[in-house]
Amino acid sequence: MLAFSAVVLDGMHTMGIEGSDEEEEARQHLWTCVGHVLGVELPLMPRDVDDARAMMQEVRNLEWRHSEHGVVLAHDLCAAIGEYIPLPDGSDLGAALMRTLACDHLAGLLRLPESWVRDTAIRLGFGIERVWDALTPGHDKATLLQKAAVLLMESLIDVQRAGKQTSFRLPPSLHHAWNLRD
Repeated sequence: MLAFSAVVLDGMHTMGIEGSDEEEEARQHLWTCVGHVLGVELPLMPRDVDDARAMMQEVRNLEWRHSEHGVVLAHDLCAAIGEYIPLPDGSDLGAALMRTLACDHLAGLLRLPESWVRDTAIRLGFGIERVWDALTPGHDKATLLQKAAVLLMESLIDVQRAGKQTSFRLPPSLHHAWNLRD
């Protein structure tokens, strides 16, 4: 449950996405409820966000160790991210994202390559929202984010289809509503 609460909240903070204390507590409560429904014992569920972060840190301290299986899995995940979001220079975006969102310690355990330039670019990219807000107060970012989301989804679909055409077609109304390319 911590992967969906404390870890996600920490990642959001790293990306510059700040929620109110009330929103963060609500997210934590949601995942505590999910844990309850799944049968997680009460002593294993955090009481609040601070407790979730403390529990996650304890897991990191006690459980994070080097594993060859973890290395293989992490490198496969990085390769998949590279297929979904290829960079023109062939940079390993997956490793930079993992290193930024997790931590250098975990990245070291997983033998992810270091790159100051890539890692700095990722961190700067996460700060774009703050710059955007400062330069364009009150301007809606939804249009830009929607276009980015559509491009990402198209890339994911292209990779999964391996360039083959689907056996079905979207209705024109959805095609238009989702601003998809022909």
